[in-house]
Amino acid sequence: MKTAALDVTFLTTVLLTIVGYAEPQPCRQGEFSCGDGSCIPDYLRCDRKPDCRNNNDELNCSRPPCGPDEFDCGENCIDLKYRCDQYEDCKNGQDEIGCGTKCNRDEFECVPDGSCIPDSQKCDGRPDCSDNSDEYDCPPVGPTCRSNQLRCSDGSCIESYQQCDGIKDCPSGSDEEGCPCRTDEFQCTDGRCIDYNLRCNRRNDCSDGSDEYNCQPITTTFAPETTTQYNCREGYYPCASLTQCIRKEQICDGRADCYDLSDELNCVGSSEGLNLQTYPTSQEIKENREVVFQCRDEGPLRAKVVWRRPNGQPLPPGSVDRNGRLEIPNIKVQDSGTYLCVASGYPPQTPGAQVSVELIVSRFGSSEGLN
Repeated sequence: MKTAALDVTFLTTVLLTIVGYAEPQPCRQGEFSCGDGSCIPDYLRCDRKPDCRNNNDELNCSRPPCGPDEFDCGENCIDLKYRCDQYEDCKNGQDEIGCGTKCNRDEFECVPDGSCIPDSQKCDGRPDCSDNSDEYDCPPVGPTCRSNQLRCSDGSCIESYQQCDGIKDCPSGSDEEGCPCRTDEFQCTDGRCIDYNLRCNRRNDCSDGSDEYNCQPITTTFAPETTTQYNCREGYYPCASLTQCIRKEQICDGRADCYDLSDELNCVGSSEGLNLQTYPTSQEIKENREVVFQCRDEGPLRAKVVWRRPNGQPLPPGSVDRNGRLEIPNIKVQDSGTYLCVASGYPPQTPGAQVSVELIVSRFGSSEGLN
């Protein structure tokens, strides 16, 4: 009977060992027991990466916080420079959560560098982002537009001269998005255009209030209502409208301080005001090449400049104005003519508020300078 009992005990031990229920062997010195019979080196314990199959090596860990130049992913730390770089460096993607965009509502953000382009340039059949991301996931393209036409966001075509003419010719209105302000308009910081006469009228006509920035305080003394006389205190000058006084040194200083702009009329150009310079002043080039004009204010005001065409004509399709650097790809013969560099935020009567350049585009195979 005793022999039979020993045989049963032996067989039970063998069976438990075969199915994995034998009591696990202790880990060696310098090892951590995962609790399931497996062991890992001690240095893998609490390293923010689960090495045990049951993750026991990462339980009840007291981890040091991430450094000031690191981002805490929750399970590990990464260099802070990888935060919001549009790539998920954390396994859980925490480094890309809550990242805002610097582009305006009417702009599209390019993926690789975060640069902004007008929404109207997205899905227009021409890549404007360096990685072509503005042409991804676009709706089916309609008929091919001619070189003198603009493709609307829905794929339809309109004539190029209809872009930025103040009328929504595309069904979606994409032909009027991202348009520069006219010379008689003021551009708000958010890109919206308002009538220049609304500048510094003591009311926020721009949604961001930028039309009331840098406005001079006004001190006035009104004459009796029975007369048309308008008295200004000593050292001040009445505007032509007889409703406002400005300091005499504000007359012909390159900025409109009178609401009626009369302080900047009939002024002689001054080297202390606007000094717009273009590089070059004219170009002759063959069609289908890229044209680049640069403009900047070299005077003390350092005014922001924008490129436009006379009579409200739009810039050629694909044109990009990068802070005064005008880039026109794939230039066409019909794009020949005058281009204007305009000081943004200054009335057209301001001395030196705009300069012009001439562009001559000739066909391949023709003599230089001939169209």
